[in-house]
Amino acid sequence: MRVSRDTFYRYQEFVNDGGIDALINQNRQVPNVKNRVDEQIESAIVEYAIKRVA
Repeated sequence: MRVSRDTFYRYQEFVNDGGIDALINQNRQVPNVKNRVDEQIESAIVEYAIKRVA
């Protein structure tokens, strides 16, 4: 299958713990909440940008 032994056992552990869904629903990106702005500010900026382009 051209998968390393470590990777195989890691995948097997995911499947044993949470089934196939745990293996499929892996997300490698961890959200960086430090860089997020308040939702109101974000929506105001998006609204301004849409008006500016249109």
